[in-house]
Amino acid sequence: MNMEQQSPGPTKKCPKCGEDILKSAKRCKHCQADLRGWINRHPILTIILIFLGIIFFPFLMAGISSDTSQAPEQTNKAIKTESKVAAPAGENKAVEASVNRADESKNQDPLSRIESLAGSVGDFEVTLWDTKQNFAKAATPPPYEVIVNAGNGKISSCYNAKVVAFDLMKKLYTDGQTKDKISRVLFTSWGNLRVSVGSDDGVKTDWKSSGPTNFWTVMMKYKSYEDETGPMSQRTWGKAIANDCD
Repeated sequence: MNMEQQSPGPTKKCPKCGEDILKSAKRCKHCQADLRGWINRHPILTIILIFLGIIFFPFLMAGISSDTSQAPEQTNKAIKTESKVAAPAGENKAVEASVNRADESKNQDPLSRIESLAGSVGDFEVTLWDTKQNFAKAATPPPYEVIVNAGNGKISSCYNAKVVAFDLMKKLYTDGQTKDKISRVLFTSWGNLRVSVGSDDGVKTDWKSSGPTNFWTVMMKYKSYEDETGPMSQRTWGKAIANDCD
């Protein structure tokens, strides 16, 4: 009886000798070449490599992370350096001068600070007195009575005198270095007006929301005559000298 020869399965060419072999063959029957994968051929070496990878992988990642974190810092340093180099010399000098003026202002003693603020309002006579009516010196402790006199011809009209009086009081009673060093401020504009503001009222007044005209109107309604009685801190009044100064 004739029987057909059955193929044992799909075949492939051996990569070593080129003969036909089964696809599932792990070794060539012709040249005896080992056809398994590299891992299967070297199991011990594979295990060693995996073990070394587990050990050295954290160190490798730590090095990468360190390099990455240093990059922004180096970039920032470079930007700051460029910024310093790029700044014009004129601007640097202007900023430095402004800082120096601010430092000098902060370091002024109270007497010098008061005289400086009063002098910024106008070229007037400024004197400071202690609580015993003695001329205040550098070593004299506060509070001080501040007297400012604008002589004949210094201020041309009553309205201008109101503006100067308001600016003077505002500057002295809103400055953080002087407002708690003053007992009262007395301002006289020759031929126009006289006004006194004690510290009890001066430090509580909302100077930012007021103005020269409103300030003088309040003074006239509160006390329109000179009253030099009572504590210095409570001597608040206003007196019109010129006929049109109302």
